[in-house]
Amino acid sequence: MGAGDPHRRDQAPMSAVIDVHTHMLNHAWLALLEKHGRPRYTLKAVTGGLRAIHLDGAPFMTPVPEMFDWELRIRNMNRVGIDVSVVSLTCPNVYWGSAAVSLKAAQVMNEEMARARKSWPDRIQWLCSLPWQHEKAALAELKRSLKTGACGVMVLANIGGKALTDPAFAKIWQAIDDAKLPVLIHPTAPPGVKEMEMAHFQLVASIGFTTDTTLAVARMIYDGFFDRFQQLKIIASHGGGTLPYLIGRMDQCYEHIPACRTRTAEKPSLHARRIYADAVVFTDEALAMAVNVFGSGNVLYGSDYPHTIGDPIGCLARVDRLPDGARDRVRGQNALRIFDFPRGAFGAALEKAGAMQLAGLRRVEHRLNFAAKKRLIVRVVYEPAQRSGKRLDQLQVVLQAADEEGARGSRVARQRSVADEIPALAAFAGAVLGCRAGGQQQRQGKDRASHAGVDYSLSPRVQK
Repeated sequence: MGAGDPHRRDQAPMSAVIDVHTHMLNHAWLALLEKHGRPRYTLKAVTGGLRAIHLDGAPFMTPVPEMFDWELRIRNMNRVGIDVSVVSLTCPNVYWGSAAVSLKAAQVMNEEMARARKSWPDRIQWLCSLPWQHEKAALAELKRSLKTGACGVMVLANIGGKALTDPAFAKIWQAIDDAKLPVLIHPTAPPGVKEMEMAHFQLVASIGFTTDTTLAVARMIYDGFFDRFQQLKIIASHGGGTLPYLIGRMDQCYEHIPACRTRTAEKPSLHARRIYADAVVFTDEALAMAVNVFGSGNVLYGSDYPHTIGDPIGCLARVDRLPDGARDRVRGQNALRIFDFPRGAFGAALEKAGAMQLAGLRRVEHRLNFAAKKRLIVRVVYEPAQRSGKRLDQLQVVLQAADEEGARGSRVARQRSVADEIPALAAFAGAVLGCRAGGQQQRQGKDRASHAGVDYSLSPRVQK
């Protein structure tokens, strides 16, 4: 089982650790890229002596020896305390070359990861890569990869400069949605790296990647993507990019710029509760912001191992400093809930750690779509809140979020009775339902709840 934070003496026994953001390569894939990726993709030396992959002259991904060594990966997992790695290819993935070359590159990596899963079935799971720019080949490779053990899909935040919401990819998204798969959205060099002079200071890694993810997911939100595809599960890399910091600005634009409301009837902050994010961030404050925006039921541990700035030890330590309920969910319980891992795929200890999630949360609402969640909010919050003067014990299932979202939120929850929460809950429920009457009062109520540290999450938590 995962080791946890050795400096935290008061912590409860640790749950399993599942790393959903971690990468592997092989030499056959790299040789294909070097041969067929030109002229846009090249491999050249960078400061420090390693060779990096460049796009339009800007370095953005540095292959390191650990990316090619599976046995070293297992040893490092043991050293850090990672129980299961959900491995994927990294950027630039397979979006280069002809249709035949792109498909071959995808198959080379998918087959490599399928073999690794057979070698370490209790430690390795994998996300397939697809030649997205070639629809027929992508659909065929998705079908083949699922048969060979893939548990989800990895896609870059732009595909050869095209947005993920481009109609060219609609049939692929539909197939993924039909299969109810998790999808890791991983950044690559954003379009315009040359014009933005991102070769200087290797700015793609520090700034470009999070920009790429933010643009991709913001477009999805405003485009109504999450209304069209309600069964897949989007995991936004690197804590969701800059979305946690900008989600309020996106709401403000939604309210005041008509163009932001042409394709969706929901505010971005409500869409955020349908998005998952990894914990590959590098400060406690950034992780807390991701948990607050997406919900502790929607954040998953990731390491970005073995990239040069990957931090499996630090990322896990930050997760382990979360409050107990949130900590265990982020360490691995959320991953167990959203990935359809084959039963018996892991050791007995991991199966036991995930038993509550598999038997409880999945049974109640693993497949609930957003419309069903709204109906649940109506039944549990909005309708009872109209009956003034009655103690609403059933609201405890919503208020438990406050007990789990941080020390400050926990103190607030303990200091208040359920009845004290009715105004803020009613305002929040009204906002969820898109009610316009008394909008200013609703916003004020929601703001008061937010400032109090209470998280009324739409993430999968509610149990009968």
